[in-house]
Amino acid sequence: MARTQLILIFLLQFTAGISGNRFLYYRLGNDVTLPCDDVPPSTTRCSLISWLYNRRTDSQTTTKVKKGKVNQNLPGAERLSLSRNCSLIINNITAEDAGRYVCRIGDVAEFDRLVHLNILTISPSPPDADPKTDDEVTLKCSLLRFGSCPLNSIRWVDEKGTVLLGEGDGFKFDGQTDCVSLLTVKHQSSHNQQKIHLPVY
Repeated sequence: MARTQLILIFLLQFTAGISGNRFLYYRLGNDVTLPCDDVPPSTTRCSLISWLYNRRTDSQTTTKVKKGKVNQNLPGAERLSLSRNCSLIINNITAEDAGRYVCRIGDVAEFDRLVHLNILTISPSPPDADPKTDDEVTLKCSLLRFGSCPLNSIRWVDEKGTVLLGEGDGFKFDGQTDCVSLLTVKHQSSHNQQKIHLPVY
């Protein structure tokens, strides 16, 4: 069987969910801006804007920003700020930043804007595996998000868009457990590449 160059693309397939929700996908270490859509002109100074946060569906709500001011008592507060249009800026995102954010105007929830920050991590498993020298390496794709991941929602495809399932030339799909998907690939050449496709909803 011919040994062909394998280009890996991580294809995430999720339902966008309730209308008015934003779903954003980033890598660890990125700087991100969470938009607060359609903020009325009367709040341009952000004095009525609060940003609330939940890591999981069953977690306690944390107030990241209250009435335009960042809560300095929270871990990572130095990485938070508001833009001129009251969007929440998070610098150098970490795994702890993934979750659901709510932009609230005033003290009522009627016009809440919801933004889901999803963070993708890709690493060899075990961590000390070397993709450049090992005969084969298992790649671990983890998605940190608010809530669980549906079965088969994280898919691996090759450069032709073919979904990699089971076992084939140079790869073996090891399955998905919640928000973690594993793919074992054989070392084929020094020119192997990895590409990541992050959809925007």
